[in-house]
Amino acid sequence: MIVRRLVALILGAIVVVGLGVAGGVIRTASTDAAKQTITSWVDDTVDHHITHGAPVTAQPVTATPAGPGDQAVKRDVADLLATVRVVGALPEHSGYERSCRSGKGCVFGPAWTDDSDAAMSHNGCDTRNDILRSQLARVQLDPKSRGCKVVSGVLDPDPYTGAVLEFRKGTTSSDIEIDHVFPLEAAWHAGAHDWPLATRVAFANDPANLLAVDGSRNSAKGSKSIADWLPPNRAYVCTYIATYLRVAADYQLPITRADQTTAQHHCR
Repeated sequence: MIVRRLVALILGAIVVVGLGVAGGVIRTASTDAAKQTITSWVDDTVDHHITHGAPVTAQPVTATPAGPGDQAVKRDVADLLATVRVVGALPEHSGYERSCRSGKGCVFGPAWTDDSDAAMSHNGCDTRNDILRSQLARVQLDPKSRGCKVVSGVLDPDPYTGAVLEFRKGTTSSDIEIDHVFPLEAAWHAGAHDWPLATRVAFANDPANLLAVDGSRNSAKGSKSIADWLPPNRAYVCTYIATYLRVAADYQLPITRADQTTAQHHCR
């Protein structure tokens, strides 16, 4: 329980640290140093528990509780709406190709690469398993993977549906996917097409923008913004909107007027 709370606090710190100023393109030495400290702390904590034979668990993402916490999220949304740039619509920019197969664009780099500037990268584990380890409960790891690969765990609850989902590698693992809250394709049209490749790769692997969620809901969402898709779990809607807006603010990505209206309507 202590480890779960500590890791949850660290992930919260990662959100605050972000990927730097100016949308992650311009960095400061103090920001990078803070990120390295956080990442090192996470890795040391995980390594300690792997060494001592205990399954690595972390506080899962949960629905926003009613009461003061809910009001705090709504205040966050209001503050973020005052920060992000609002446009009428996002222009269409050609060239988006997520695939890294031969002849494809690979514009956000190889999926779940460990080689990026994102927090938790360069720890010897791919990003997908990093997120599973940090957001699932009762995690069991493959002992042959140096403590990286998750073989089982529980998403309790799934933030998008509120249901409890079981993860078992090779059987129910496809039921849980890792979602980019601010979708990659939407980010491409919002400005990522002009970013250096290294910034796009960091964005695609930034834990502040990643959630372990129900696979079918993730597929239904696709590349939709908050104006066109929100989690069916109503208790989590404002938290989801706040995450979307925080990523937009961190990377200086604009939102549409429809996104703004949606956020104001659901989080007033």
